[in-house]
Amino acid sequence: MKMKNVLLAWLAIIVLGLGCSGCKQRAALEPTGFWKGSVDINGNTLLIYLRITKEPDGKLAGAALNIASGNRELPMTTIFYNKPSLLLQMKGRLFRGNLISGGKQMSGRWEQNTKSMPIVFERIDKLPELASAGPPQSANAKRLAGPANTRPGPDLPGLWRGTLELTENSLRLVLKVKKDADDTLTATVDSLDQDAKDIPVTTILFNKPSVRLELDSISAKFDGQMNANASEIPGNWSQGGRSTPLTFKRDNPRGGTPRPAKPPLAFERTPEKPVDQLQKQEKNQP
Repeated sequence: MKMKNVLLAWLAIIVLGLGCSGCKQRAALEPTGFWKGSVDINGNTLLIYLRITKEPDGKLAGAALNIASGNRELPMTTIFYNKPSLLLQMKGRLFRGNLISGGKQMSGRWEQNTKSMPIVFERIDKLPELASAGPPQSANAKRLAGPANTRPGPDLPGLWRGTLELTENSLRLVLKVKKDADDTLTATVDSLDQDAKDIPVTTILFNKPSVRLELDSISAKFDGQMNANASEIPGNWSQGGRSTPLTFKRDNPRGGTPRPAKPPLAFERTPEKPVDQLQKQEKNQP
């Protein structure tokens, strides 16, 4: 009788163990958790981190690192999971793929700016800590950990000038980049010689030193590499099927407030001599 009870106890332990193993396996086959992947854009490797959670009502929610601005969290607007297929949609970005390797990887394609690139996400235990480029954030600030693209110093935000040397003429360009309160980078371009102002830059990819700007409204893009002291961005301007060298130079390389323009030169007016004095001078001349 005792032997029978012992065997039953061991059997119960084995069943529980198998059940827990099954729970772990089912959990591993869920897309919830933290993920790390990378894509290659014009020779630049950009890291992408994902966070996927399950709400109390069973719905999936998540966010991705906004690789265009550095640190900002990009919420997932649509998550569709039909084992093993997965679709994650964010503003301007889309991932389609499948859970593979027992739930340890997600393999598929990352779509961004009309481009489709292969990607494999690896499951990770936690997200890395961000290297803060500014003052500490409040505890309520929502930010997804990942590699910081912004660093102390002026870097990309600011005023930049460059001249596009074309065969027929030269075009002076002014690039205006600013960082919003949520660390999002926005920019516009002025073409001074064409009297075109505030042409929107629809995509900004900044992974120092690499800079990529896309202007969808004029079908143009710029790819460059920022120099060590962040004063110049030599690169190429592509538009209309041709690529032209272009270097943007910071309007104020040392940062701070630009120096005011010099006032125009003052010319002293020579007092006019009365008519009678001029007549006397003419009579006295030989």
